[in-house]
Amino acid sequence: MAKILCLATLLLQATQPADPASHHVQMITVDHDVQLEVLDFGGNGRPIVLLAGAGNTAHVFDDFAPKLVGLGHVFAVTRRGYGASTRPESGFDAVRLGEDVFAVLEHLSLSKSVLIGHSIAGQELSYLASKHADRLAGVIYLEAAYRYAYDVPGEFEKDFPSLPPPPSTPPPAPNAARYVFPDAERRQPPPKPGQNIVSASQHFTEIPVPALAIFASPHDVMTGDFEKFDEAMTERQARAFERGVPQARVLRWPHASHYLFIAQERDVLREITAFLAKLP
Repeated sequence: MAKILCLATLLLQATQPADPASHHVQMITVDHDVQLEVLDFGGNGRPIVLLAGAGNTAHVFDDFAPKLVGLGHVFAVTRRGYGASTRPESGFDAVRLGEDVFAVLEHLSLSKSVLIGHSIAGQELSYLASKHADRLAGVIYLEAAYRYAYDVPGEFEKDFPSLPPPPSTPPPAPNAARYVFPDAERRQPPPKPGQNIVSASQHFTEIPVPALAIFASPHDVMTGDFEKFDEAMTERQARAFERGVPQARVLRWPHASHYLFIAQERDVLREITAFLAKLP
């Protein structure tokens, strides 16, 4: 079975145009008959591991990751079910996905890594911070510190009285995208229908490592009453995260993109650089 999966991966890669990004690709076994695509962008020093959001592969970082190389040895991981990684029928809960990433760290002998996660990858960051904190130097949540990443029962509800009512009309159509995916990411095959990441399957209540969390508040696609409601909802989570993770630096960026590491690349790089500089 493993040989068949490996052959299928090679055939998939052979049918795609050459990837212009400056990285080395390897397939790492993380579970029975499951391999993950890992991109090695090079660099020296502290390991920096990038995890993509739902619907994306490691190639979403093809343009961003090389700009981190001066700060450490940079990797990016494509989770199971996506891109060139194995597409099993199960294993999409927070525990299994988190252990997949841990298996990558183990295979590559990475210690005191900094994990940078976008969107739903926040739950993998929180899982690893809570279960394998000794292997991490810090975690960075890029639009990723929502309830699937931090949710103490009762804590989130403290801000209910200050929330505006949700709008009764349909949400607005998104504005024109302020970002463009790298070419290799645009060419990735879509995940199989029904193989969705199981979000909020666990309540992560402790994140005992240095943390940076950046929220778009409100998001750039929101207007009118939706903008106010979006900002209030995001602010509620940001305050809950601040209360529960006191060592974290929590930032709110007005009218920022969900893909802020693309649309606000320079600002994200500045904050990551400052965060890494303070780590022991």
